[in-house]
Amino acid sequence: MVTSRAFDELLYWEKHLRALNTGKLKDSTKNSVTSENEEVVVFCDASGAGFGDSDGSDVIGCWSETECLLSSTWRELEAVYRVLHSSVKTIEGHDVDVNTNNTHVCSILKTGSRKRYLRFE
Repeated sequence: MVTSRAFDELLYWEKHLRALNTGKLKDSTKNSVTSENEEVVVFCDASGAGFGDSDGSDVIGCWSETECLLSSTWRELEAVYRVLHSSVKTIEGHDVDVNTNNTHVCSILKTGSRKRYLRFE
């Protein structure tokens, strides 16, 4: 069951995604893993209501009331964690290219964070 807030988010993204996505992304056909060391491309996104991936693996979810109150950076980072965690068997042994629309998350994934609540421990 989807909450009305999550449903509103889905309607927004359905209406605006193509107009907002003007940048070039890597070839997403790399998602079909066939050999060792092949790069797996993962796309993650989070909103105030929920999270998901966009490669068709059906990793989606809604935030709890407490999680909704946390920072957008935490939600985006947690979305990456949940998507990767649910895809361990697919990505194991492969290089993973994580795509997110939050520059803070990109930086945290590369170098870490001083903020304890933004670390995977």
